[in-house]
Amino acid sequence: MLHLTNGDATRIAKTGLAGRVMPWRDMLHEGQVAAGLDLAGLNNMRSRFIASRGWAEATAVDQSFAEWDACL
Repeated sequence: MLHLTNGDATRIAKTGLAGRVMPWRDMLHEGQVAAGLDLAGLNNMRSRFIASRGWAEATAVDQSFAEWDACL
C-alpha cells in the first residue's frame, strides 16, 4: 500500500500502518504548471521554480521527483 502525504507535516510513518509513505512536496498551487508538457518537462519546470524560490536545491528536487516517479 502506498500512502501519499501532504508534505512532511503528517507523521503517518509513525502510526504503524503497513506500506510505503511518500510525502508529496511540490506545492502545485505555487508557480506555473504548464499544459502540454510531458512528465520530464513538467518535472524540470517545477524543480527550477522550487529552486528559484530557495525552497530546495534543484538537484535535490530532481532526485525527489525521480523517486516519486519510480514509486508511482
